[in-house]
Amino acid sequence: MTDEVRPGQPAADFAVDPYPGRRPAGSWVVDRHERCWPVRPDEGRPSGWAVVLSAIERMCLDDWLAGQGATRIAERVPLLSYGSNACPGKILRNGTSLPAVNLACEIADLASVWCTGTTRAGRLPATLAAVPGHVETAVLTLADPGELDRLDMIEGRSTGWYTLQLLHTGRVTLENGARVLRPAAYIGGRPERRPALLHGRPVPLTSVDYAAVAPLRTLFTAGAPEPIGDEVPDGTYPHPGECTPAVFAYGTLMPGRSRAHLLAPRLAAEPWAATAYGDLRDTGFGHPALNAAADRKAPGVLCMLRPETIGATLAVLDQVEGAATGLYSRQLRTIDGTLSWVYMADGCAGTGVPIDAWR
Repeated sequence: MTDEVRPGQPAADFAVDPYPGRRPAGSWVVDRHERCWPVRPDEGRPSGWAVVLSAIERMCLDDWLAGQGATRIAERVPLLSYGSNACPGKILRNGTSLPAVNLACEIADLASVWCTGTTRAGRLPATLAAVPGHVETAVLTLADPGELDRLDMIEGRSTGWYTLQLLHTGRVTLENGARVLRPAAYIGGRPERRPALLHGRPVPLTSVDYAAVAPLRTLFTAGAPEPIGDEVPDGTYPHPGECTPAVFAYGTLMPGRSRAHLLAPRLAAEPWAATAYGDLRDTGFGHPALNAAADRKAPGVLCMLRPETIGATLAVLDQVEGAATGLYSRQLRTIDGTLSWVYMADGCAGTGVPIDAWR
C-alpha cells in the first residue's frame, strides 16, 4: 500500500513487481490515457462518488465515465480485486479496456492467500480463501463486459484455472461504509490454484511477502476445495443486480403505495425503515423524486429481493421509472450500511417542492 494517487498520475508509476505490485491507497480510476485520478465518496453527487480532477475541481463519477465514452456505474459488475489485479500497473499489463474504476474496500473473514502451484512464468499467484477473523484491504473493480472478457482470458476461466463466483462468505465494505452483499471474484479452480496450507492454514499475502514465501514452498500442502461463493456458469457474467439485491423505496414502491405490487412478490424479507441522503421533492405528478444532496435525508424502506429475481425486477422498474428516457437514473447508493439501488431524479431533477416524506 502506498500514498493516494495524484490527479493525473501515470498508472505506470505503480510497478507490477515484486508481486503483488504497488497499490495506491484509497479509491481511484484509470482513464483512457493511462492516467490515475483519485475518487472520493460524495453524497452530493448522483452516483455517490466524485473524481478529483484538481485541488478545487471534482466531477460526478458517472459524468466522468460518460466523458470517457464508458458505461456508468449501474451497468458494471462489482468485482473484488486482490493480489496483482489491484495494482494500476497490472491493469495496463493485462490490457483490459479503459477506463477502469476501482473503489477501496475492506474484506473481513476473507484473505488473499498464496496458491499451491506456480504460473507458466514460474511465479506464485494468489487466490481468495475464507479465513475467519482476518481483515485486509482490497479494491472493488466496477467492471464492464470488455474488462470481464479480458480477465476471463488472463485468469484462465474457460480452462478452469480460476472460476468466477458470487461471494456468500465474508464481508466486503467500501470506504463509505457500504457493504457489498454479493460481489463477484475470481477464485482458484484447479489444484494448482487452491490455497497453499502451512501447518494446516492458508498463508495470507499480508503475513508472508513474495520474497519470504519461496523458501516455505517445500512445506506447503494443497488445501481442499472450499466453496466461498456461487459459481457463475461458464460463458456468462452476472447481472449487476445479482451482486446488489437491495432496492431503496421512498415513494410509490413503498408498502401500501400504488406500485408496491412490483416488489412485494419478489421480497426475500420484510422491508425495514431506512433513510437516504437526498432532497425529496413532490413533483406534482403523483410521484416524488429524490435529488442528490448531502445536507438532507429522505425516509423510505430498504427492500431485500431474492437474488434470482433482481435482474427481471430492475428491468421492470427501469421501465416504470423512465430510466431509459432519462426521467430517473438507477444509482448505487449507501442505504443503512448496504450498497443498494436507488432511483434518483435525472431529467426531473429540481422539479416540485421539497417535502419531508412521501404521503
